[in-house]
Amino acid sequence: MVLALLSVADSLNGRFMGSYGYGDIMVNQTAQLVDTARDLAFLSVGGTVEILSIANVYMPVRLSVIHTRGVITSLKHKGGKLYIATGRFGYEVWDISDPLNPSPVHIWNSPCGISKDIDEVKGFVVLSTSCGLMIFDSSYNIIYTYSVPIYTTYTYGDSLIAITDLARDSVLVFDFTNPRSVYKLDRLNCMCDISETDAHNGYLYAMIDSSTLGIYNLGTMSYEVGYTGGRIDELEVGDSILLMAAGGDLGIFRLTDPLTIIYDRTVSIGGYISSLALKGDTIFIYGYLYPSPEMFPRLVVYKDTIISEHKSIIPSYPFEVYGDYMYISLWKSPLIDSLCIIDLRNINQPTLLRCVDVGSSYVGSWIYDLAIKDTFLYIKTGDSLYIMDISNPVVPVLIGSLYVPTSGS
Repeated sequence: MVLALLSVADSLNGRFMGSYGYGDIMVNQTAQLVDTARDLAFLSVGGTVEILSIANVYMPVRLSVIHTRGVITSLKHKGGKLYIATGRFGYEVWDISDPLNPSPVHIWNSPCGISKDIDEVKGFVVLSTSCGLMIFDSSYNIIYTYSVPIYTTYTYGDSLIAITDLARDSVLVFDFTNPRSVYKLDRLNCMCDISETDAHNGYLYAMIDSSTLGIYNLGTMSYEVGYTGGRIDELEVGDSILLMAAGGDLGIFRLTDPLTIIYDRTVSIGGYISSLALKGDTIFIYGYLYPSPEMFPRLVVYKDTIISEHKSIIPSYPFEVYGDYMYISLWKSPLIDSLCIIDLRNINQPTLLRCVDVGSSYVGSWIYDLAIKDTFLYIKTGDSLYIMDISNPVVPVLIGSLYVPTSGS
């Protein structure tokens, strides 16, 4: 979710002034990207990107902050520009040749669907959306569309590899030799549910049906081998290392060749790991802690051991403040958010008082938004509006609910 600031001094001509991003990791994919050439890391949550210097991995330094108009679902950095997919709002391009002073280059407002992934290939913007694959030229004009929902794309030589976003997924191959004359070459029907993916050295690594890591040869478009195990929330592949995260645990595997995976060790980071990046043998881990009054996301740098942490300045969850207390939605499990109460009377040392599940029959669900009016707290979940009496701010009492079959805030 994003709080947008508008100037309405002229009521007939509202003007966008800025935004402040916040959101739930289980609702909004959080993106992380590392630019190894310039020792920069880009961390996003909601509608905000932090640009960090990681020249000294023992002490990351925040350089600047970007605010976007929509929830960020993907980041790519190419040639001094940051390409940002912003969910229902389309995408934005920012000039970060000077990382201390980023500036907007182009903003495209989507008329259709949700932008899920973005890349820059041969000077062209490649956008994966719930409406299909879209390709934009260097002037940001649409020059090609393919009307099948796409989750993400990768490049292999002059081919563009696209993962569909359907109930049973497929891998599509497009000829991208001439970006102005793109056409589909091949289709690999997986007949499976593909979730986390990464591509490296001509191979696609994909989590299949929640329990198998499948490896595909992109040159022959063939399934090579599969490793059966537990679920994977995040996947990252390097030259000789493969990382798989589940919850707050990071599994580190060695690649003796692209098809041979050998278990090395498991590192417990805690909380929830949302994205990973590699720079040589240094691992950058982006995630959250739960339960904790530390409602901010964090960057953990790991090299044989944890060598540094950077806590984001951006709150990652919906929250409201009432008197000396904060009500905040914190992630509890893949299907449940909790409403947590934090005592702010000692502002230098906030105290987590308690957390309660909110949802259908109090079973729990994701919390999309919070609002306070008088002594009542309004909680929007995926399909309902809940009302709590907070006249005693430490002991909120559920007094009613309303079924609202919509998503978002």
